[in-house]
Formats: sequence, C-alpha cells, structure tokens
Amino acid sequence: MQSSVLDETVVDPVPLVPLPESNGRGRRSKISAGDRRFGFMLALPAILLFLVISLFPLVSGIFTSLFKQSLLRPGRTFVGLENYGNIVGEFFDRLGTTLIFSISATILPVIIGVALALLLNSRMRGAMSSGV
Repeated sequence: MQSSVLDETVVDPVPLVPLPESNGRGRRSKISAGDRRFGFMLALPAILLFLVISLFPLVSGIFTSLFKQSLLRPGRTFVGLENYGNIVGEFFDRLGTTLIFSISATILPVIIGVALALLLNSRMRGAMSSGV
C-alpha cells in the first residue's frame, strides 16, 4: 500500500503556557484596588449621565402610559393597562391596512408595467416595420 502524506505527518502538541498568578478571587489582574476605584470614579459621571438621559425618560414614559390624559383639559385618570390593551386591539387593523398598501404599492405596478411592456413589444397594425 502507498502511504499518504497524512500518514507521515506528525502533529506536535501545543506547548502549555503557564497562566499568570491568580489573586485568590479568580481574577488575574495586577491592578490594585485603589487604581480600580480611581477608574470607577472617572467613569462614574458618564454612567450617571447615561442613566439620566436614557432611563429617566423610559421610566417616565411607562408611568405616563398608565394614565388617560388630555392636553386640552387638566388632570388625568389612572387606567392601568387599558392603554396597552387598546394598542394590541388596534394592531391587527393596522397590520391589515399595511399589507393592503404594501401589496397595492408593489405588485400592482409590476403587473401594470409587464402588461404595458408586452403591449409595446407586440406588433401593432399600421406600424411601420424597421426591418431590423
């Protein structure tokens, strides 16, 4: 039998590299606790700004959605999850309207365009022949 190149190839095992010393808490970091605290203090203003800019409007919007209120009349009435129920109820009506619009805006122009292309491509009575 002939030996193939694969039979003669010897794969050396990957040499094991020792891991850095652990500090006892499962971390392999040489950063001191003071440096870590300093880094956190530098990042703290950005973290607080992120929380104020993103989370406050989110929580405020969710809280406001639990009330029925008018911009013309002062005061508001607590309705709980009724607003969300109305949204779910209207969703399928809006989905049907969107599907009808999408189909009429895409499929109908293609059908009309193909019909016009076939009409213009056919020989018409009385048209001059170019001989091409």
